[in-house]
Amino acid sequence: MNTQRLRGDYVLLRADSLRLVVCQEDIISIKHLKDRKVADLHCLSNRGQLLSAMNDNDNQQPVFAALSDKLALTDSIARNRYVVTTHKKNADICWCWSEVQLLNHVDMPLAPMPALLCSALTPINAVVTLASGKQAFVCDFEQLLNYLTQSESESA
Repeated sequence: MNTQRLRGDYVLLRADSLRLVVCQEDIISIKHLKDRKVADLHCLSNRGQLLSAMNDNDNQQPVFAALSDKLALTDSIARNRYVVTTHKKNADICWCWSEVQLLNHVDMPLAPMPALLCSALTPINAVVTLASGKQAFVCDFEQLLNYLTQSESESA
């Protein structure tokens, strides 16, 4: 019987059907995009662009990124991605989400990842069932960045 639990303060990040739960400490800011056409934003669409943005500590303009529901960088930002977060690891990159929800003082049982979904690179640690009944992946944001910067090079 699994007795591991997710406890503490977290944030639910939704990108269409993908739901990630990350530690609230890793989030620097949460903002709504105002008076901007999402389609006009420059979007980091591949590993090289993401690495460049991560290594450039003097970005002159905001740099935006979005994930697909398959945990990959997208080449454009969908119209429904109007909530933006910045993270401790790379505050210059604005991540666009369909929904962001604070999960304060959670205490939820963790389900282990199915063996089929486990790999050395995966940023996903476990699965939780939210109050809505939907499932979400528990994710370390730094591991997610490592996954995004390494996964394309290994599949190419």
